[in-house]
Order: sequence, then structure tokens, then C-alpha cells
Amino acid sequence: MAHVIRLIEGGAELSDQELELVSSHIQETGRCSMLLPTSAARDCIRRSLAKARVGLGVEVLVASAWIDAAWSLFGDGRVLVAPIERQLLMDEVAYAPRPGGIEPLHADLGTVRLLGRMAANLLPYSLTSGGTSGAYGVVKRLFQDYQTALSECGLIEESEAAHILAERFKHEGLPPSFKRVIVRDPESIPAYLFELLMAIAREGELVWLLDADRAAAREALIHASTVAGVPAQVQGESASHATLAQAVRSCPPEFIEIEGPHAEARVLSEEIDKLAASGVREIVVVAPAPAELMEAMSDRLAVRSIASSAKKSMRFECTECGRMLAALVNLATRLDAVETGEAEPATIWPTPELADWAASPLSGASIRAARQLDKTLRSKRSLQPAALMSLLQSTQSRLENERKRGQCPHYLAEVPVVVSDVFALIRSRRLVAALRLMLQVAQALPASAFGTQDGSCRKLIEITAITRALEVLGDIAPQIGASQQAAVRSLNGLGISSEGEVCPSDARAHVRFMRMSEAAALPVGSVDALISADMNIDSYSLARDESPCTTYAQMLGVPTLEFERIACMRSQMARVVAAPTRPAMLVRVTHTGQARPAYPAAIWTEIVSAAEASALEIKTKSVGEGELVCDFDPAGGAKLRTADVACEAPLHLSASAIPYLVVKKAGVGGSPGPARPLSASQIESYVSCPLCWFVSNRIRPAGIDAGFGAMEKGNFVHDVLYHFQVAVSEWPQKRVTQANLDEALKLLRETFHQVRLEHERGKTASSAALIPLSTAERLEVDAILPELERVVRYESAALAPFIPRYLEFSFNDLSITYAGRSLGGRIDRVDVDPSGRAVVIDYKHRAHPAQFKLLDPTVARGRGKVVAADDPNWLPEHTQTLIYAQALRRAGLGLTPRGALYLTTKGARPGFAGAVDAVLVEQEPNDGHVPGVTSGFPDEAAGGTLTFEDLLDRVEAGIAQRLDELEAGVIEPAPEPRPFCVHMHPFGFTRRNELS
Repeated sequence: MAHVIRLIEGGAELSDQELELVSSHIQETGRCSMLLPTSAARDCIRRSLAKARVGLGVEVLVASAWIDAAWSLFGDGRVLVAPIERQLLMDEVAYAPRPGGIEPLHADLGTVRLLGRMAANLLPYSLTSGGTSGAYGVVKRLFQDYQTALSECGLIEESEAAHILAERFKHEGLPPSFKRVIVRDPESIPAYLFELLMAIAREGELVWLLDADRAAAREALIHASTVAGVPAQVQGESASHATLAQAVRSCPPEFIEIEGPHAEARVLSEEIDKLAASGVREIVVVAPAPAELMEAMSDRLAVRSIASSAKKSMRFECTECGRMLAALVNLATRLDAVETGEAEPATIWPTPELADWAASPLSGASIRAARQLDKTLRSKRSLQPAALMSLLQSTQSRLENERKRGQCPHYLAEVPVVVSDVFALIRSRRLVAALRLMLQVAQALPASAFGTQDGSCRKLIEITAITRALEVLGDIAPQIGASQQAAVRSLNGLGISSEGEVCPSDARAHVRFMRMSEAAALPVGSVDALISADMNIDSYSLARDESPCTTYAQMLGVPTLEFERIACMRSQMARVVAAPTRPAMLVRVTHTGQARPAYPAAIWTEIVSAAEASALEIKTKSVGEGELVCDFDPAGGAKLRTADVACEAPLHLSASAIPYLVVKKAGVGGSPGPARPLSASQIESYVSCPLCWFVSNRIRPAGIDAGFGAMEKGNFVHDVLYHFQVAVSEWPQKRVTQANLDEALKLLRETFHQVRLEHERGKTASSAALIPLSTAERLEVDAILPELERVVRYESAALAPFIPRYLEFSFNDLSITYAGRSLGGRIDRVDVDPSGRAVVIDYKHRAHPAQFKLLDPTVARGRGKVVAADDPNWLPEHTQTLIYAQALRRAGLGLTPRGALYLTTKGARPGFAGAVDAVLVEQEPNDGHVPGVTSGFPDEAAGGTLTFEDLLDRVEAGIAQRLDELEAGVIEPAPEPRPFCVHMHPFGFTRRNELS
């Protein structure tokens, strides 16, 4: 029996002392095993042994491979469970119904993963420790079911296998091949591995090799082994052992501090470029996230003729295949629920998943087709599941025909289009067939379809991911009896890895990106230069694991033996600093993107302290963010021309832009012709606020999705009232009266339901149909009918001699000039009486008609000051009906306009408001005039002098002046912004240097 903790000279390769120890073990027993924490360290030690010619008889393994080998020799025939198999079986156990229908835990992906980690480390101890109630009981019952599932499949957990082996070795003795075990550079020892190692220490010889920087952990190791009944002896204490401080003294590193994250890639690229110019060929960049740093820097290195590579690993859900499969499976489930009535259409519209799928390279479609599909899906709220599938199929058929006729880029000519077939297979739960189609597309696509720089790597990752998914769904899951649902959920636990490389044809140097643990396994002098990046406290945290798995292990009394994180960092950094042939560079960013301080990692501080303690000259270089173009341009701004440009004043258009403010018709020979007609609504919008008009009519920040808001409801109300008035015009009375009110209300309800069906089918002339997709939206549509019934009742007693003669009356073809410009657009209604008097009516689906009230501006108000009359620029807030009333005077229809009204249709009290001739003003309630309008033009009772015709002329003159300003390029905001202006004015119309 021998249990020894031996302090050694730390290094990536074995020292003479370690080689002597290995040789003595081989001479005594013929073989021994050496356990390493990482595969990189394992490979380095294997090379070291081979170089020293003592490799025969030595098994150099990571701990999990060592347990697997031992179990295959001395186990009971079961096989160690693979991570994906663990995920599948634990998923089945977690989602399985319990007696009484009670779920022991909330079953989701995170819970399943947590339970899998707990089972991997603690399964045997959980089954033999704790009670049967509370948290112990819940997890214990779950693990009992999980162990049963494992046994039925002929599988066993690594922790249980190690526990069984430890018990067997304790009672039956050690096999000769396990009498000598060496553990080098341990970082953490789970309870099951420690138990097995202690069983070996009792009967054989167990040696822990710790370098000087890890020596602080020996007390914890001594205590744990003493508690286990196998006390350890410490050998080799000496001040000559290599430490991080000694490594810093022998080869002092250089320090670079970058004042902002935006400049990090540029600064690192420039330093690497300098190294390459000095003749360096092999460069290593150490980073906590090497693949991400490589992606950020590969373009910059490529333009400098420097190759780069890194090991890329990602979970299945982060691959293109994983994202698309999860999204499409989820969408298929929701579509099925809508078809069966279990869910509302609102749960699927606007189905952005289908547009994302069409844009994915794995669909075989194109970006152009994806954009067209997305536009169609988002513009139609009426698409049902069957229509969606039909739309997908038509998209696929169109693309296939284009490729047959050669109407596509050459690199897509041989790529199959599966945008519809894959989703159809997923809906029918044939996931294996769907993945096979994706695999065909991935194999047929050129590497550039996955990226211009690292496309070949991304293509390999996608092919690997699909192949692994096919293996899980088609082979592993059926073998262990897992359901397809569990298999799909468990795919997210798959790990996909590959070697990513960007290699220019004229590469003059090669940069390898790797983690600190990998760089620590590099032999001394194996690379020309080394840069350690991102050395901040967030990247190299010293926090201990405090997960539920750790807590549960402590509850069971079998915690994982954790070595100090900083001790492991010291040991690894000492080897990292010693690996290159020239001084290493240590780089960190001093500030975050929000200009907050970013603190250095503890290991950075220790290296600086070690250099200061040795009175070494510390070379620290601070680099600012510099020019913006250099920080963001991969070429660092090389060969770019810069120039100073003069910016226009805020809210001011240049002389070259003003002609485009008013849209012109095409003239002869392509020259601009006359201005296009302006509608009354456009004129009113400009008069109210030029800036809002400019944003909404020239910038046009249109919404992406078809909406269910005020515009759609207003269109619906307009359609109902239009069809209703068309039907009423066929009655003898040609309008709604008190006598036919009941019949009119019945007609309104029929019209309402007819228009509602048209809108829901999307077959309406309205620019935006009102299509409810949920119960709440359907209730909103239901609430419109009572409002329109109140409107019909209100109109039955209004404007008694008038009848609606012109509905949706268009001015586009009448060649009418207003304010010196051509006028277009349409008005909702024109009511005419037998004498030819006309009232212009515009529907507004709003409440409170008082907002459209217009008073005679020549009447003194307030403190006796006639404000509007004294203001030559006075214009009413709402001018649309006034504009069309003036246009009717010139339309040649023999009409005399006597009113310009708005009819509000929303709320409990609909009503007319606007401007009317004094003869139409209500004198007494229910006198047949305009209800609620008690003052007209002129308002003689209050001393007014402006007639209705004068009002129309004055408004036209004021609008003519404002339209002159429009043609001159005025787009300044209104002095007193309206409530709607809040949606337009925050578009960055104020210079930053003008903000207080």
C-alpha cells in the first residue's frame, strides 16, 4: 500500500523526476496508468513518453476513459451510458406520469439536463442515502426509475460503475494492471472517482503529482484521504520547483491595455502583423472563447495574409439545422392545434419561422424567395394552415421551375429545393426523412453558401449535426425505446465540433486560437509567439460552482473535491508563459462598451505583482480606440480616402432634394411633368405638421405586419357604411328615416356580417382588412356593431331633406384645381337635397365629435381679442371636408355646398361636427337639421361675418400659401405639435450637440 502526494517541477512535458517514477512502476509491475485532466494534456504526455522511449506499458488517459476501460474488463457486461443516451432516458423518466397524475418536478429541458448531471455524478449515493420524503425522496424516486431504465437497456452510469469497481477491488483485491496509478495536475475529483482511487491506494500505489503552484491544494487532498482511511504522505517539498513567479522572472511578458472593446480586434491584428513581419510563423492566441475571437479577427488577419484556425464546438440547437428543426417542429405543433380548434390563429400568424426557414441554406431556396414569402405571410392575416402549406408548395414549385430553365445563380443549379417537402414531413412527424432532405441540400451546397470566410467549416458542422441527429432519431432512440418527442428534445444536448480554418493563398504566418488549458499543454519552445487575450475578471472568474448538483452532493455527504481555481490558473499560466520562444503578450480591455471600468483577472494581477517583486521592468502599452474606421474596417482603414463633408442644417433639405419633395408625373422624353394630384388628407397632414407629413409620405416608415388597429377598424367601418348606404339607396325613401329605422337596423346587421366575412377571407377592396385571429380580437369586432347601430339611429333624425347621392366619390378624373394644384382623392359621402344643396361627409371612427368642431374665426372669443381673424396664417385643424366642399363648387355637378362635416362612429354618442351654413344649424332638438351643431357660418348671433363660401375661400388661400412653402422645401415641425406628432418627432431630428 502506498499513497503519495509528490511535488514536482511543473511543466507541460514530464520532468526527469516524473519519467524516473514512471520507469520504476513499469519495472515493478510491467505497466501503470496515468490520469490527466484534459485530452490536450494527455496528448502532450504521450508525446513526452514516446520521446523518452518509456511509452510501452503506460496507459495515459483521462479519468472517464480509464473507468470505461476498467469496467469493460471487470464489469458485469453492461455498457457505460453515453451523454445522449443519458439525456434520452432521463427525459423519458422526467416526463413520465406519476401515481395520481402528480409531476415530481417541473419537467423542462433545463431540469432534464440538471438531473442528468446529478445522475452522472451521484447516482449510487442517491439510491443509498437520504430519506424517502421531501427533496431526497423526489430525486431518489426519479433516480430509481432512471436506474431501472438503464438496466433495461443494458447500460450503467459511470459513477455507479466506479462505485461497483471500488467495492469489488476492496473485497477481491486489485488486478495487476491497476496496482500503479498516477494522477497528474488534478483540477476536480468527483466522489465516485475519489472512491475508486482510494480503493487502489489501499491495495496498490497511488501517486498525486502536483506542481508548486498547486501545492496549496495538498491540504484538502490530505484531509479527504484521511477521512477515507487512506492517509497520504507528502514527498519532494523543495523551493526549487518551478512556479509562476519563476516563469515570469525567466521570461517577463509584455502587457497591453486596450481602452475599449471596439479596438480589441484591431490592436490584436496589428500586433500579430508586427510579429509576422519580424519573421514569426507560428503564433498562439489564448482566449476563454477562442472560436468567437477567431471569428472576430479572421477577416482582419486574412487581409494581412495571415492564416487562422480554432476548434469550434457548439450545441446542436446553435447550428442552422438545430434552430430550423426546433422552430419548424414547434410551428407544426401550433398548426395542428389551430386545425383541431385547440388554439387560435393568433398563435401562428405571421409565422416568421417559415420565412426564416426559406432563407436558410438548408431549404435550398434563395433570399429573394424568402423575402417574397415573408412579405406575403405578413401582409395576409387570413392565411390558414392549408393556405400556408399551399403557399409553401407554390414557392417550391416556382423555384424548381426556375432552376430547370436555368433562371438562377449557377451555384444553385444542382441544389434541390425542399422548402415545402421538409415542413410537410415534419408535420407528418417523419423527422428522419426531413433530416435526410436537409442533408442532401447541405451536401449539394457550395461552402460559400454558409459563409465567405469559414464556409467550409460551417458546412462541415451542419453536415455533422444532421448526421448526428439522424443517428439519434433513427438509431439510438429506437434502440433504447425512447419516444420521438424525447429524442427531439434531447437533440439540444448534442455537442458538435470541428476545426475551423481561414487560410489565404499567400499566408505568411499561422495563428492558432485555443483555451488556456490547451496552451498549457504546449511543450516549451513549441511556438514562436503567444498572446493571451481577454484577461479580465469576467473571462477568468474564480467563482466556485454553486449549482443544485453541488448542493445535492453536499446533502449526500459526497462533495466533489475541488482544487482552488487560482492555483490551477497559476500552474497553467506558468506553462503558457514558458511555451513561446519570445516573451508572451498579455492583453486585456480596460473599459466596457458603456465606458465602465473592466477589472483585470486575478492571474493578471499576480503576474504583475511577481514582476514587480523581482524588480523587473514592466513593459505596458496602452492603446486607445483610435479612429472609428480603423476599429471597424477589417483592413484597418488602409487605402481609404477621407474627406470632410458639409451637413445640412437640421430639418433643412438641400437644393437638389427639394424637387423630389413633390412627386412629378413622367413627362415627354423622360423629363419631369406636372405634379401628381394631392389628396385632401395629404394636404391636411402637411398643413397640420410639415415634419409629420414628410416622415409619413416621403420616408414612409411602414409597418411590417398587417395590423389589427385603428386603420383596419376604420376601413371596416367605411366598408360597412358604404354597402349599407348602397342598399338603402335602392329603397323608395333612399335614406334612413324614423319610419324605416327598424328595417334599416336589420339591413345594417346583415351588411355587417357580410362585410365581416369578406374581411376575414381577405377578399375586400380595403387596403387593410380587419381580420381577428383571437377571441379578444373577435370581441373587438363584435363591439363595432352596436356603435354602428347608434350611428344609424342618429342619422335617421339628421339632415331630413338630404339623401346620400354620391358614395366614395372620387375627384381623380375631374381635373379640378385647388389652391393652384391638381386635386385627387375621394370623399366618403355627399348628401344632396332636392334644391341642389350638398353636404360633404367624412367618416371618422373616433369618439367625441367635439374634436372636429369649427367655430367662426371672426367671432371675438376669450378677452375680446379676435385671434383667428387677426392671424393671416389661420387655418382650422381639420380641413379635409372643407377642401372637398370647395372642389364640389367646381365639379360641374350643379351642387351648392352648404356643409363640410365629420361623422364620428365610435363610442356611445356618435355625432356630426364641422362647418355648415347657418341655415342647417339646429334650432330646436329633432328639427331635422344637423343635431348638435348650434353655430354655423356666419354666426350672426355672436357677431360673426364669415359666410360658408367665404370660409371655403379663406381656407383655400391659406392652404395655397402653405403649399407654396411645401414646394420651397419647408419640412419644419408644427409650432404646437399634435398628439400624433409624438410618433414622428423622435426620429432623430435634433442634433446631438444641440441637446442640453
